[in-house]
Amino acid sequence: TSQLVSSGGVMILCSLLGADDADIRAHATSALEAIVIATREIGMAVNKSPGKKGFYRAGRGTKDDSAIVDAIVSNGGCGNTLVHLLISADESVAMMGCAFASALISPLLTDPRGSGRTLQFCSSSAASGMGLDSKDDGLASYRNAALVLVVGSGSDDVAIRSDASCLPALIQILKSGLGQSWGGHSTRSMKLQVMAGECLAAISLAVGHIVCETAVNASHSMYGPLRRKAVRALEVMEQEQIYDVAFRIVTSASSSSLDASRNTPQSRLREAAGLIILACASCSSECASYLISNRAVSELVAIAGESRMLTSSSALRGDWASRGLCFLEASTTLLLQAWKNTRRDDDTSSTSPLSLLLEALDAGAVGIASRVVKWKVELHNHDKAYSNIRVKTAVCFMLSAMFGIARDDDQNAVGTSRLYNAIDADCAAALAYENHGKGRSDLIASTIALLKATAPYAQRFANGNLTTGTSDDEPLPMMDLSEACFLAVGSICGAITGCFASGTIGSSTSCNDLHMVLKSSDFGALKSDKHSHLRRDASVMACEILTMRTDQGPFLPNV
Repeated sequence: TSQLVSSGGVMILCSLLGADDADIRAHATSALEAIVIATREIGMAVNKSPGKKGFYRAGRGTKDDSAIVDAIVSNGGCGNTLVHLLISADESVAMMGCAFASALISPLLTDPRGSGRTLQFCSSSAASGMGLDSKDDGLASYRNAALVLVVGSGSDDVAIRSDASCLPALIQILKSGLGQSWGGHSTRSMKLQVMAGECLAAISLAVGHIVCETAVNASHSMYGPLRRKAVRALEVMEQEQIYDVAFRIVTSASSSSLDASRNTPQSRLREAAGLIILACASCSSECASYLISNRAVSELVAIAGESRMLTSSSALRGDWASRGLCFLEASTTLLLQAWKNTRRDDDTSSTSPLSLLLEALDAGAVGIASRVVKWKVELHNHDKAYSNIRVKTAVCFMLSAMFGIARDDDQNAVGTSRLYNAIDADCAAALAYENHGKGRSDLIASTIALLKATAPYAQRFANGNLTTGTSDDEPLPMMDLSEACFLAVGSICGAITGCFASGTIGSSTSCNDLHMVLKSSDFGALKSDKHSHLRRDASVMACEILTMRTDQGPFLPNV
């Protein structure tokens, strides 16, 4: 790797990308793609743990191929030459351009660290003061390449040239599959659409990650240029309305008839579009407003609730994620953001969070949550355990938003009544068809039981006394699940402050700014209603868990 970079081999190949001869351009592009992929696979093979068969972490980034990617970016390998490949009418040429771009940024999809903190950015992690320097996740090179694909490699003060951004060309490929009425032109092959969709998903995840995480230290000189470039990339994405294209793909008639158990090009394209929606909703208020106005919450929840969507492994990301995870996380993000933003004095949203709650309930959110929180996590299978924990975490964040919205509905208590009625109906269905006389166990009791089961593991993870898998594995997100459980149970019990520690989309909130999201009604006892005894019972059960003695000691002292 060092010789390829230091000897100028990568620079020479990048210079050949702009050659007049088409064959030379094609050979140079294919050579650079092969070098990146081969270096990545060799790095996986060399660094794999003893006893592991095959490439357990195949497709994830390494330090070696990161250096190659940096060299390609710095030598102009992501410039207008690549744009010309993507807009070519020749299918094979456009496919070659997509394959090259995918090789540069694909670890953002296949590595769990590429999309693992989206919900935390929308809830409370930003308040911890952790910036990009808190932990190097090894994906900085790929995120930088993704930004360059959108805004070019010029300085921050230079306007983006139309021929320097690959984003419009990639979006045009996706539009070709939507038909003439939706802005498409000549239809491209499904294989090319899938490759373009995967590139756009990786780009969206990179932009969303940088915009959200640098918001904590936006004023820091170290993050200024990076954040400005990410914000410019987001502006280009909004101008091209990437979220509109993605939502149309997700809700198209061809997508609604897919079988989640089959790995088809259509299912890969649908999941890529779901990842675009997730990333854009986490960092773009324009995207969030568009999705909310188009009733995306009900659509996304319904997709996540389709048969086997949350249990089948992702064809796009691997066994560590389920196919429906991105749709569940996207709907949860919209619920969290709508709930938080409407509590601010400067909120201009025309859609009330109550309507989003009713959408989620009508789409079966309670039934999905009730099933997921009861799942058993088999720790001996690392990837399966990682996938289940991510789904449980998303469900817990969703519950925190749903109960919080119901709590704020203090006029006619429509949200509260509908929510508890849905929980009762789900419990009755479980008693009739599933439990077979095992006794009543509703969603509230199951969520508190999940907190009880998660707390000891979280304590041991925090103390460094519990590990799973090998050094090649991404650690199980037990602390994330524990945090989400606390937020969900707190919201069930009537708490409010914990979920509002991080402000609005793409921004952070300090302790001095909490008055912007807290109201006088948030302090003191809740107004008594017909559901007060349920909150009281939940609070008693939660307190018993938090003061329970374990090997690691109780979370809270028993006063």
